[in-house]
Amino acid sequence: QVYKRKKIAHKTKQRQKKTYYTTMGAALTTQQRDRAQKIFSTVDKDGNGVITLSELQAVMPNTATSQLKKMILAADTDGNKRLDLNEAIEFFAKRNAQLFASIDTDGSGSITTSEFKNFLKEEASESDENITKYMSFLDHDKDGKITFSEFVLAVLELGSY
Repeated sequence: QVYKRKKIAHKTKQRQKKTYYTTMGAALTTQQRDRAQKIFSTVDKDGNGVITLSELQAVMPNTATSQLKKMILAADTDGNKRLDLNEAIEFFAKRNAQLFASIDTDGSGSITTSEFKNFLKEEASESDENITKYMSFLDHDKDGKITFSEFVLAVLELGSY
């Protein structure tokens, strides 16, 4: 029975590795996943396929160690205190989905110019001119709204993780 449980757990883990986090009805596109993988590789200095606390500290030197430990704990699904690519992508997707939802105050699934303006004025005291520039950068299809996919793509383009 122990062997069967291990085999089932292994199969489940393999399936999870093939499935990338989906949120708000939008999965990461191949382009977004490739960009996330490049960022991951940049942080994974020794190239062993996992990000350790010391590697995070190297790229986020102004963040308190306790905050970085909390970040790892929140993302580490297998309990090894390190992040593999899939854990990092899932964590990234969840964080960005939460941020997106907090900006999308009407729950429509897209961020309007007024929602974006309200968020940036409250959180960053941005000028209308800067808000217009940011909106233009984020709104790839120029329809006046930021979809979750556009939002994630922009975050990845900025190299934020």
